[in-house]
Amino acid sequence: MLQNYFKIAWRNLIRYKGFTAINIIGLTLGLVFALLIGLWVQDELNMNQFHSNIDRLYQVKANLFWSGNEPSTGTGIPGPVEQTLEAEIPEIEAVAKYSDRESLFTVEETAAKEAGLYVSPDFLQLFTFPLLAGNKNAVLNSPDAIVISETMARKYFGTTDVIGKIIEVNKNESLQISGVVKDIPNNSRIQFQWLRSFEAFEKENDWSKTWGNFSFATFVLLRPNTNLAAVQQKIKTIGNIKDHRAEIFLQSFSEAYLYSKFENGKVAGGRIEYVRLFSAIALFVLLLACINFMNLATARAAQRAREIGIRKVVGAKRSSLIGQFLGEAMLISLFALLLAIATANLVLPGFNHLFEKQLSIDYNNPVFWTGALGLTLITGLLAGSYPLYFCQDSALLRCSKAMCLKWQMARRSYEKDWSFFNLYYLFF
Repeated sequence: MLQNYFKIAWRNLIRYKGFTAINIIGLTLGLVFALLIGLWVQDELNMNQFHSNIDRLYQVKANLFWSGNEPSTGTGIPGPVEQTLEAEIPEIEAVAKYSDRESLFTVEETAAKEAGLYVSPDFLQLFTFPLLAGNKNAVLNSPDAIVISETMARKYFGTTDVIGKIIEVNKNESLQISGVVKDIPNNSRIQFQWLRSFEAFEKENDWSKTWGNFSFATFVLLRPNTNLAAVQQKIKTIGNIKDHRAEIFLQSFSEAYLYSKFENGKVAGGRIEYVRLFSAIALFVLLLACINFMNLATARAAQRAREIGIRKVVGAKRSSLIGQFLGEAMLISLFALLLAIATANLVLPGFNHLFEKQLSIDYNNPVFWTGALGLTLITGLLAGSYPLYFCQDSALLRCSKAMCLKWQMARRSYEKDWSFFNLYYLFF
């Protein structure tokens, strides 16, 4: 039965080529927009979610009361906060801070500037940045050691087997490579090409040890089953932080990217607003494409009334008519999906450039196909539902009654005078 629905649907699509083309193009444009926005939204929602301890990982933020009564919320934290949290808050398992910098690296004839981080020893304990070589518990122990990325290792040495090799920094330091970190994924807000011990940074910058300089991104890993509210209360005015008209608090690192806007010291939105807005726009555009499909299908209802009226007269059930309409809608949606995926691939480079992303379609990901087919199913049901309702409850109902009357009149005439000519009345 299902095969018959699609066979009839295919014949109707071939018969009405102009109508089919308009519908497929309309749905394709809607699906392309939905696919691109869906990829963008997925990337935003997945930002920083790959860390294994994400449920216990928090970023330390500060409310600064430097001007007026309303605080200004920032991510910069004084350097001494790290040691104070470790010493005074037993609920905290580990703390790490970093400062981002750019340095000039030289190996023989290859020289270039690379962005990286000066980090605390526990940095690789908090964050899931796998090492291709080296021991994560020891690679940052020495101020004269450096961890470089996989890309950087291949760029300067042509291989990732570089443990123990020397690389020159800023033309005045020679550092020994202690580890190679796997390239940082695109869905990480923390990006770097190299890591060095924060101790090396402190040696050259004494101000980093003062309470008055709010300069460093700081993160904590809470112990399992920790009462977050109790920790928040303890750290609020820890150490000398209050002397600088400031209070600190914790924000879940899984939410820090999307909820980065603060008003009066409380979360007031952030990029999550764009996620919601773009999602709503994508759904609206897709809905417009479906409405366009509905209007065209409804306009054709009068042309198809005779066909479906005959089907009802000769015994077609309501379920078979429903199957036929939905089969056509699903077939058009499927064609539109295939065209939409091909079109999305063509425009994706420009989309990435516009939004400064590195999005791609992962064809091996079952989640993508599940979502795409689910979107097609919903689109087909939505696009085919109203024309089906309209035809069943109005035009086709009147048509079927008229056709029944014509059939009865033709049959009586046929039985009376055996005139096959009267059968013409049934169809015209």
